[in-house]
Amino acid sequence: MINRDDVLRELELLPMWKLRAPLSPMLADEPVVANKVVTESTQNVQLNVDYFVSENNAWVFICPVDRIDTASQSMLLDNLFNALQIKAKKSIVNLAEINAKMLIAMGEKTAQMLLNSHATMDDLRAKQHVLHNLPLIVTYSAAEMLEHLPNKAKTWHDLCTASNLAGD
Repeated sequence: MINRDDVLRELELLPMWKLRAPLSPMLADEPVVANKVVTESTQNVQLNVDYFVSENNAWVFICPVDRIDTASQSMLLDNLFNALQIKAKKSIVNLAEINAKMLIAMGEKTAQMLLNSHATMDDLRAKQHVLHNLPLIVTYSAAEMLEHLPNKAKTWHDLCTASNLAGD
C-alpha cells in the first residue's frame, strides 16, 4: 500500500528540506574574536555572534555563528531581510552606542546570553525585552529554522511583531 510520503516523493515534492549535516550544539569554550560577545554572567558563557545591521541602522540582528551549513543559513537570512524589505550587512557593533529601533536576538543561547537568563525559548519569545534601552525581540536562529521547519513560521511571526513595534 502506498502512503502519503511515497506519493509526495514520487511527485518529487519530498523531501522539501534536507539537512546536509547534523547540527551540533554551540560550545561554550570556543575562542572569542573581534565582533563577538562575551557575557559577564556567573557561568562565564561565551558565544560567537555576528551582527547584521540595516542600511539605516534601524535594525540589528544578533545571530549565532554556526560553522555547519553556513551557505543555507546565509541564504535563509538574506531571504528574511528581503521579505522585511531590509538591506542588512554584517557589521561590527557596540550595542551600548548604536541608535537602533529594534534588536533581534536569533537563537535561544544568544538571547539567554544577552539577557543573562536561563529562560526557555518559548518564555523568551513571549514578550518584548529591553537591552541598552533598545527594544529586543527573541526569535529562532537560522540553524534552528532549518532543523525544524515550523520554527520558520514562528520566526516570521516574531519579525512581523518586531516590525510593528519598530513602526515600519
